[in-house]
Amino acid sequence: MFDEIRDQVVLLDQIGLLNGWAAKKYGGVIMDVIFDLCVVILVTLAERFGMTYQEVNVWIFVIVWPILTLILLGLILRQHLLIKQLRRDHLVRERLNPAVYEK
Repeated sequence: MFDEIRDQVVLLDQIGLLNGWAAKKYGGVIMDVIFDLCVVILVTLAERFGMTYQEVNVWIFVIVWPILTLILLGLILRQHLLIKQLRRDHLVRERLNPAVYEK
């Protein structure tokens, strides 16, 4: 199945449907190929883990994706707070020893 999709992508590339105005005009074809590839990946994962296509879909989009999103939001917040603390520490050090920070 992957070979068929790869062959479709190669064919689209050869006739120029993956770039420029043709991609806009024939975008539906490209979306079909991408969708078919995603379905093949989900079916392969379902077979590998002994699950159905729908179960894999639920695991990915209802369980895994939201958890990853929350983890990434937590990391962003943590980085924001660390940057804020570093800026505050820099200002404090600059006020305590202005000679070091003079330009």
